[in-house]
Amino acid sequence: MTTNTSVNESVTTTTTTSTTVNETSSGCAQPETNMYNIMSAIKNESFDDEKMIVAKQATANSCLTVNQIKQIMDEFSFSDEKLEFAKYGYDRCYNPKDYYQINSSFDFGSEKEELDRFIKTRKGQ
Repeated sequence: MTTNTSVNESVTTTTTTSTTVNETSSGCAQPETNMYNIMSAIKNESFDDEKMIVAKQATANSCLTVNQIKQIMDEFSFSDEKLEFAKYGYDRCYNPKDYYQINSSFDFGSEKEELDRFIKTRKGQ
């Protein structure tokens, strides 16, 4: 007597991979690492308005640290442009809790106050 038995067995394996990203409240996941090229492009411009265009183009899709934002601000000759970039950089800041450090880049208290008002509007305060 011969018995043929056929067994069909199916094994399903599920692998779950998770990645933890250090994302800030501003939505930035990783600071810009190519600052040399960004700074070179900004330095190649002669006037603040041209530097601003390049700075904004180069950082439009970037996350920046407070120190990187200050580094870019230092390329501007006038307080108005420094303040403009400080405001622009806030939404792109990797470490916004340290944004108070930006104040050292300003010459006048009125600029610090204006930046503070701006930040409060961004936070909904």
